Amino acid sequence: MEEAIEIALQNHPRLKVATVEIEKARASKGEIWDGGSTSFSYAWGQLNGEYNKDNEMSIEQSLGSFITPFYKNALVKSQVSTGEYYRNMVKKEIIAEVKRAWTYYQFANSIYNLYKEQDQLAGKLKQSGELRYSQGDIDLTEKNMISAMAANMRTMLLHWQEELSLAGKRLTWVCYSDRQILPSDNSLSVFPSFSTDILPSSDHLNYFLGKVDEQKKLLQIERSKFFSSFLKRVTSSYHYPPIRYYFSIYPMDR
Repeated sequence: MEEAIEIALQNHPRLKVATVEIEKARASKGEIWDGGSTSFSYAWGQLNGEYNKDNEMSIEQSLGSFITPFYKNALVKSQVSTGEYYRNMVKKEIIAEVKRAWTYYQFANSIYNLYKEQDQLAGKLKQSGELRYSQGDIDLTEKNMISAMAANMRTMLLHWQEELSLAGKRLTWVCYSDRQILPSDNSLSVFPSFSTDILPSSDHLNYFLGKVDEQKKLLQIERSKFFSSFLKRVTSSYHYPPIRYYFSIYPMDR
C-alpha cells in the first residue's frame, strides 16, 4: 500500500497543480509594485522669456501608492500559506482514495475466492445430483433445485470476477499509473476503527481560513488605492544656447 501511495503522490495531477499554484504565488512577488503608465510631452515656441525658439520635453512616471505594495506583499504570503494548506489537503485526499481502492480490491478478491470455492462445491453437488437422479434416489424436482443452486453460484462467481477486474482498474486509475497496479498481498487487512464524530483536519480548516484572509487582503489593497500616489517628473527645457533640467517627485491626489 505504501508503494501505491507513493506512486499516486508522484503522478496525481491535482497535487502537481497545487504545487504549481504555490510557485506561481511566490513568483508574483515581482509584481508587487505597479508603477502605472508613463507619459511624454514636448512643447516648442516662446515658452519662457523673450526667446521664441524654446523647447521643452517632459516625462512623467507614476510611482503609485507606497501603502499598496505593503498589502500586496501580505497577500502573496497569505496565498503561499493557503496554497501549502491546500496541497496538504489534496495529499490527504489522494492517500484516502488509494486506501479505499486498495481495501476494496482485497474485499472483492476475498468474495471472489469464496464464490470460487462455492462454485466448485456446487459443481460436484450437481454431478452427484444427476447421478442420484439417474439411479432413482431423488426425483426431478430435487435434481432441478440442485442445478439451480449451482447456476446461481456460477452467476455470482462471474459477477465478482468482473467486480474484481473493475477494482483492479480503479486502483490503477487512482494511482494515475501507466501500468497495472495490484496488491501483492490479497489477504484482508483489519484497520483500526475511528470515532464517528470526526472533525475536519487542521489543513482543511486552515485552508478555508486562509481563503477568508486572502479576501481581506484584497480589500485592503483596494482601499489603499484611495490614498495619494506619487508622481515622478523629469523635464528638459532648453533654447539656444542654455539647457535646463528639472527633476521632481510630488504627491498626486486621487
